[in-house]
Amino acid sequence: MRYAVFVRPEPDGGYVASVLGWLGCEARGETEHEAVEQARAALEEALAAGKVVTIEVKPEAGPDRRHLVWWQSHIVGRLADDPTVVEWMEEMAALRQEANQSEATE
Repeated sequence: MRYAVFVRPEPDGGYVASVLGWLGCEARGETEHEAVEQARAALEEALAAGKVVTIEVKPEAGPDRRHLVWWQSHIVGRLADDPTVVEWMEEMAALRQEANQSEATE
């Protein structure tokens, strides 16, 4: 499987890699590659300790961006003002809404 990883340089050197959508799967390294590999190891450890399941949620009428606000403030935190992350979250919300509408009409 593929997972999106956000990599950013640290002001005092090194890099931080965060697996998007996985709270706690964040790693630091001297190089970008090292940080990404450490994040991969953290994600593999998390996946080995449990499993991912899906749940059915009743779609709400109309666009609802409350989940984006919660996600930005609780999970993304310091990335909340990053235009790339905000754009990605909006695209994911639109795709989820389309999928919910498709499932509702099936």
